[in-house]
Amino acid sequence: MTVPAGGIVRFAGAFRDYDGVIILDHGGGWTSVLVNAATQLRAGDRVRRDQPLGRALGPLLVELLHNGTHRSPALIAGSSRTLSNRGKDS
Repeated sequence: MTVPAGGIVRFAGAFRDYDGVIILDHGGGWTSVLVNAATQLRAGDRVRRDQPLGRALGPLLVELLHNGTHRSPALIAGSSRTLSNRGKDS
């Protein structure tokens, strides 16, 4: 597993019922949350895109937030033409 976009690790460790959660602050209000993921990185570590991040501990859940509002990763990645087009209009 690699870093999806550069930023700063805000949290890395167990949280509630999850063995591993990683929160990355990408700046500009953008945050990635990876659930069921383990890393050797610590809060405060700077990361760059495509840098090794860690490993999945089970089915990986990835959330993308902008200013605390959930966004579809497809809107950013352009992996879904329908979602990408809809996101640009709204």
